[in-house]
Amino acid sequence: MTPRAARSYAFAANLAAFCACAGLAFARNINALFYHYDGSYALVDVRAQLSSGQPIFEYTNNFLQSIGNIQLLHNAKLLFYYWPIAWLADLRLAKIASGVLIAAIVFTSVYAVARLLSQSRPVAAAAAWCIGFLSAPFVSVWFFYPLIYVNPHFVPVLAIPVVAFWLIGGAGRSSNLFADAVRALGLVALAFYVLAAATDLSPVITLGTLPYIVLPIVTARSWTEQWRKVAVLTAAMILAVILRWPWYLIGLFLDTAPNLFPNDFTAVYQDASYASVMFQGSSFSWAGPLLVGSSALGALFSLRAAGFQLRAAAWMVLALIVLFAAAGLVLTLVPHWILPPPIYFEVAIWPLYGVFAGVVLVRLSNVVAAQIARARYWKSNLVRPQAAVPVAALVLAVVLVFRHHPQTSDYPFPPRLSAVAEILKTDIAFDSHSSFRGRVMTAIPVEPDGLDATAQQVSKPATWARMSGNDETSVGLWFYRVPTLFEYNQFLSPLFHALLKRALQRPSLVHQRNMTILTYPDSRVLKLLGVRYVLMPRPDAALGALRATEDRAGEPWGLVELAAPNLATYSPTTVEVRGDLASTLDFVMDDRVDLARQATAQVNVAGPLVPARSSALLMEGRDLHVTAESDGRTLVIVPVEFSHCLELDEAHPATGGGATLLRIDGLLTGMVFDRHVDALLSFRIGPLHNPLCRWEDYRDSKAMLR
Repeated sequence: MTPRAARSYAFAANLAAFCACAGLAFARNINALFYHYDGSYALVDVRAQLSSGQPIFEYTNNFLQSIGNIQLLHNAKLLFYYWPIAWLADLRLAKIASGVLIAAIVFTSVYAVARLLSQSRPVAAAAAWCIGFLSAPFVSVWFFYPLIYVNPHFVPVLAIPVVAFWLIGGAGRSSNLFADAVRALGLVALAFYVLAAATDLSPVITLGTLPYIVLPIVTARSWTEQWRKVAVLTAAMILAVILRWPWYLIGLFLDTAPNLFPNDFTAVYQDASYASVMFQGSSFSWAGPLLVGSSALGALFSLRAAGFQLRAAAWMVLALIVLFAAAGLVLTLVPHWILPPPIYFEVAIWPLYGVFAGVVLVRLSNVVAAQIARARYWKSNLVRPQAAVPVAALVLAVVLVFRHHPQTSDYPFPPRLSAVAEILKTDIAFDSHSSFRGRVMTAIPVEPDGLDATAQQVSKPATWARMSGNDETSVGLWFYRVPTLFEYNQFLSPLFHALLKRALQRPSLVHQRNMTILTYPDSRVLKLLGVRYVLMPRPDAALGALRATEDRAGEPWGLVELAAPNLATYSPTTVEVRGDLASTLDFVMDDRVDLARQATAQVNVAGPLVPARSSALLMEGRDLHVTAESDGRTLVIVPVEFSHCLELDEAHPATGGGATLLRIDGLLTGMVFDRHVDALLSFRIGPLHNPLCRWEDYRDSKAMLR
């Protein structure tokens, strides 16, 4: 066997043993996979994307949440570890298969970093077993920071920087300039993959990748190699600018409620445990502090190593540990930190932690192996560190797996079809070829002097989910394709947020970012937004017909059906021009205004306008098919948020006078046509398709706030 083949077999054997152990552990600890609310949310979102016409390299809007805001920006079709969710009918088996793929990605990434740093196979194996075991749900969910198995969308944060490390590390090593050009294109392709598959994580991935880019540049073997590495990186960045990717990202992250209404949101991360796993001893267990401590020790051991790259990596890890320690101090002092927590970026550093923790583990195993070899009843050729590390890791993993009790489920999945959910599923659930029949709003009262409003909006449905099997607010309804006004998305629309705060919160509340707070049912506004049902405590008979009741710990709740909501059936004939948001919201909130017949726009709408005789709103894949008839020039309000990312598909061209789209009542989509319209309304944005549309939305939002 050649040395190259031996190396391959050694890695394959370790990976196979690790995956086998992972599969057995996950089968026993199945409830820790896609754990609790965020995990259930991920499962519902992934199932919806994989079963529908989700474009491969573009994002659409999400009709299951809010009024069609942009979906959470991760694309399950490009994240292959999610594919078993669509391939396997048995959800339990699908979760295990997906979990094993995630564990294999983590294991391979850590092993690759160790080998790229010229570490031995035993060190690489020890590092991979260490991080793989800690980051996957082999045992109780509280054993280590459970980010990856609660929210598997974070897997690219760990894996993508490793690929960038390999691409930059090989640049400039040969005299072949074509090879450098290929690596530059490889970096561009990697950036494109991130933007198309996990745009929401792109800032985290970018910062997490910096150490893996800086390290090969500063450790280049010559000035020529260093210059060529910088040239490769610069060429990739120039191409990214030409493709307008910076504006694509800027528009996405600026056109958000926390950015434009920062005073409406409280600090989310206020203690050191959100800075690094080194501070999570009291939150989870000793595993996080021990990992960072052993990594620091291994880095100190490596400062005298022969290889300059390993010494540089050791200095970098020590510097990063100091940086994350400082971040822990900052989080305790800064009162309004609403940016992503430093611990998200630290996930990208876990492979480096693992490498230097592996150095310590191998040193210890060498000492143990040497002592065993000296024993008279052992033959020295039977005890080798290469075998000792994975065998010891396997034994430890098995012991810990069967020593801990399996995690219990705090958020039942799949959700049960409760009585309320069954009515909503029958009346308003949609598939890819059904009509749009309205949304539901769950009004959850918030105690102003109680927990944070966001915590109350999560905890109360979770409690009901444990009691009834369905939260009847978000995940439990989305599973059955029931659209809700509730939204959980870091890209909350600022204009949608402003309307909710003005109309559907009583009192207006400061709360954490990423989640809508819905406490009060204003029937006029709800019907304008296409809401047909309201689920609320102590139901108000004045709102509409009571369809169902339920008892929640002695408190009566009821499902109320509103009469005649806007299903693209509102057709105003009077349109006022109001350019600022405050004046527009005053108009919408004025009880004297008939929102079915009167509207506001930022620009003048040529008239006269006549009402539509008929109109229909149909689902077509992930798009909307709008048809309407009238006797002249007509405006129809589609209950979907307006965006410059909306397009009238040429496959269903507008006829008659030609249809146009405009912003109505501050945030909804108005469609103006002459006599007849039959059009496909599609929302598309991606790194290669309409990348500036969200930037245009941001400019609209800013203009309305002046």
